Amino acid sequence: LYLSVTALIEFIGGLQMTISNFTNGFEHDVSIRELAKTETTAGKNFYVGNRAALLKGEKGASDNNRGTYLQPFSTLDYAVSQCTAGRGDKIFVNAGYTQTVSAADAVDFDVAGITVIGLGNGTNRPTFTYSVAAGEIAIGADNVTVANMIFNASVTATLIGINIEDGVDYAKVIGCQFGVDADGTDEFNTTIALVNNNTGCEIVGNIFDAGVG
Repeated sequence: LYLSVTALIEFIGGLQMTISNFTNGFEHDVSIRELAKTETTAGKNFYVGNRAALLKGEKGASDNNRGTYLQPFSTLDYAVSQCTAGRGDKIFVNAGYTQTVSAADAVDFDVAGITVIGLGNGTNRPTFTYSVAAGEIAIGADNVTVANMIFNASVTATLIGINIEDGVDYAKVIGCQFGVDADGTDEFNTTIALVNNNTGCEIVGNIFDAGVG
């Protein structure tokens, strides 16, 4: 999956216009005119969300749910564990989703070929807040795409925001925002780290805002 920044915006917009027409969400890709610029695959689609105000017919988030739009999983790492490597699975993280990153590998995208897309715009995008210096999100498998999410350091000297691990190839981080909760206090030492032997990785259209630091 390759998207320019413009295509990413069109892609997210198309998804938000269409997914609500499916009462229970959809597990497999379908042919939708608005998604003509994207690749369709035989992969499954999963949803993650933890918003308090539920939509009509929506079941509260739980990792015991089916992972559909109206029955979302509650944690992103669990959604990753339900994916199958190389199948082309996608995880949609619902608008308003929040998660505290309080440990290394708090989320590990360690299934090859998955695409993880945040829904929503601006501050309504899924937001990950790093509460300890060692907090970290990892990309631990090849061909993983992460798009349209917010990552905020909430302590001094957060070591790494997203860690593309040793030997992981063709990772993509697209249209995300890396920032801080408190200017002059909070910071990422490194927002995105490519460790070693990382072929074909792309970091496209992201915003890096360190406040006054």
